[in-house]
Amino acid sequence: MHSTANTEPDHSHTFGQDRKRPGENRTLLVIALTASMMVVE
Repeated sequence: MHSTANTEPDHSHTFGQDRKRPGENRTLLVIALTASMMVVE
């Protein structure tokens, strides 16, 4: 059995979720437009 006392990760678990990507605003606009059209229909 192998046990290590080091509990700190050797690498980062941040994958860029905190940054907005260029297409996100357009995607949110399309979702809002689609949802509003569903309500209208």
